[in-house]
Order: sequence, then structure tokens, then C-alpha cells
Amino acid sequence: MIPDYLYHYTNIEALALILKNKTIRFSPLNHMDDLQETESADVHNIGQIIYKSIILQLPFHDNSNGQPAKSLIPISDMISKKFYCPEAFLGKENLYKVLYTADRDKLLPRIVTGDKLQFALAIGNIGIYKNIKWKFQREWRYRLTLCPIDFDKPYNEMQKEYTIMANKLRDGFDVQSVPYYDMKLDDHAFQNMEIVMSPRLNEANRTILNEKFF
Repeated sequence: MIPDYLYHYTNIEALALILKNKTIRFSPLNHMDDLQETESADVHNIGQIIYKSIILQLPFHDNSNGQPAKSLIPISDMISKKFYCPEAFLGKENLYKVLYTADRDKLLPRIVTGDKLQFALAIGNIGIYKNIKWKFQREWRYRLTLCPIDFDKPYNEMQKEYTIMANKLRDGFDVQSVPYYDMKLDDHAFQNMEIVMSPRLNEANRTILNEKFF
């Protein structure tokens, strides 16, 4: 069960851009605080194609049991930006409660099956588990797998590019095409939005918030 409210920590400048552009930014795991998240036991830097937006649960209570919830991903926006996202195309969950563990097999799973010519990458749990030392964060996250694909190209050419990218991923090469992804939000996402000011917010920024958003 998802808590009534989940909060995205940000600053005044980023908040202004979220409200102006109606977007929320996703960043890849290899740009986050725990670099262990971007690794698996058999593939280096697999987290480069796993993008997340961090949100936290407040107040500090836990009734979620780690269950994911479905959230609408704008497929047309991703196609126009030349990305393929399995969660969007297959209708999979993309909001998760992070699960903290000391189990090495969950933190560094083996994800490659098959042989050199025919193989699969099981990346479903990358970005779901985090080292138990980060448990104090009580983090939820939106999680997207983003692969650069040009849907305007012929199918055979597109499939060839996808195969090349998958091989590069398996071999640990860099395929990340953008350092972040700004996902467009529908108007209804803002209807029940709550802005909570930090007690450490200085008077000038508090005044700006009160004048602009309250």
C-alpha cells in the first residue's frame, strides 16, 4: 500500500522549473549517491540505463510491504525523444519502495543468461535493492529503463541498433545518451500537490515561495 503522500526533495530553483515545465527529472543510477547500485555481478555499469526520481515517505511509518504501484508513463513523449522504455510499452510498475538488504546476491545479482550470440539481460531488480547502510533514507523511487531507439528508422535497422546496444551493455561499454530525462507530467498530477517548506529555508526564499505558490 502506498502512503497518502510521498515527497520529492528539491530546491527553489528546481521547484520553479517543475511547475513551469510540468516535468520531473530522472537521473541514472551511476549519477546517484550509491555507486554499488549501478553494478551487477557480471555486467559493469548496467545502472547507466536505469533512471530514477527519488521520493521519500513522510511521516515516518511503514505500511507498504514493498509493493509497487502502477503510474502512467507518457509513451508518445518518450518516442518523440527517441527512447524505448519497457515499463511504458508493457504497462509495468514504475513506482517502488526501495528494499534495503545486506544480501550480496540481491545487491550484485547475476543478470546475463545465454551465450555470446544469444543472451538476455535480466535487469528487473536493478535499482530496487540498496545496501542496508542507506536504510535511514526510507526511499521510494520512480524507476525507468531508458534505451536510445529511433522509431523513425526501418524496423530492421532499429533492431540492429538495439542488438548492438545490448552487446555493448553486456560488455560494460558506455551507451548512455543523456545525463538525465525530464518526464512530462499531466495537469492532474498537480491538482493534489503539496509544497512543504524546510525549517532551514531562509527568509528570502520563504518569501518567494509564499508570493509565488501560496
